[in-house]
Amino acid sequence: MNIKNCAIYTRVSTDNQAEKEFSSCEAQEQKIRSFIASQNNWQVFKIYNDAGFSGATLERPALQELLSDLKKEKIDVVLVYKIDRLTRSPKDFYQLIEFFETYIESGSTAKTYQMLKDKQVKNKLGKNFSKTNISHILRNVIYIGKILHNGEVYQGIHKPIISEEIFALAQKIHKEKQRNFRVYKNFLFGGLIKCEECGSNMTSCFTNKYINGKLNRYYYYRCTATMKQDWQACSVKQVSAERLENFCLENLERISIDKNYIENLIFRLNNDTQVGHRTGYELTDGCSKFSTENISDTLKFFINGLKITKGIERNLFAKKFLSNIFYSPESIKIRFISGQSEGFALAERSPAPPLAGLGERTLSSSKSEFVSSFLAPELKPSQTFEIILPNLIHKSKKRNLK
Repeated sequence: MNIKNCAIYTRVSTDNQAEKEFSSCEAQEQKIRSFIASQNNWQVFKIYNDAGFSGATLERPALQELLSDLKKEKIDVVLVYKIDRLTRSPKDFYQLIEFFETYIESGSTAKTYQMLKDKQVKNKLGKNFSKTNISHILRNVIYIGKILHNGEVYQGIHKPIISEEIFALAQKIHKEKQRNFRVYKNFLFGGLIKCEECGSNMTSCFTNKYINGKLNRYYYYRCTATMKQDWQACSVKQVSAERLENFCLENLERISIDKNYIENLIFRLNNDTQVGHRTGYELTDGCSKFSTENISDTLKFFINGLKITKGIERNLFAKKFLSNIFYSPESIKIRFISGQSEGFALAERSPAPPLAGLGERTLSSSKSEFVSSFLAPELKPSQTFEIILPNLIHKSKKRNLK
């Protein structure tokens, strides 16, 4: 006859809980004894009781004694009333499995985020998981018993929590979403816009909408707070990329030939030490004074350069002149890097096709025959100035316009 020695482990977190009839250690032990008695050839070897100890730590006297007896092979079976009496870690395991299953069923990090938020599942810092956290967890091979080192995946010595089948399915969904998310468009202000409302970056994105059975794609700069958390995380949310770019370029072209505006700006930059705080126009300490020609030339070179470039080259050209764009519902602050030299040469290797307008969107193409190169002037990155435009597009962004 093969007799199995059974260890009974009981635990309650507090002395008050220990006194409750249905959650006391005695009540747990009684239920487990009844189960052991119902099994053939099972017997109670020993009772291990941790009354008043939290399950958040393994440093519990009775548990340590139990582990010691297990190593000495004195015990065949360990029984607990609930798994969280032994350790709280399984709760995390179950949540992780549910996490993967929710993503696989919905195919959405947003819905997975909402599920975790609704169930009040927090990260180690006690905060809600961000969508970035969720995406990282979904791609982390450590949960299938492997490790990533120097770009290579190796078999780990730890046991997997998620099956490889579930993990592979999650990766397939992720790759498919990435393939569908490719943005076949160059965003002129990509990487430059910051949300002044919450301090987050505003990233390029798009949405697809069917109108009268026809697919239409709309491009936006979206506050990353609404992507990492949820749509209500920031009131700015997003702005149409085409409308923002056109609005900025049309106004900058107007300003570049407005002598009175530029002279007023120069006066403020060179004479009013508080202007940076009051209006947003900024002259960094230690820089030489601005001149009308300096500001005017910077704006004209910027505008004209965008007219004769396209694709990625157009984006890179813009970044030679722009430091940041700060977007808020009230204003759009465009921070320029001022070029101090006069020689700004443009060499055209082949003529550029005419553009319909300043804000025309162009797609990058490996077949493009237009090639140009800019010899940038000696720029002083510390010398910047801001042009502030009243935001006339934000309140009307909900209209049925691109």
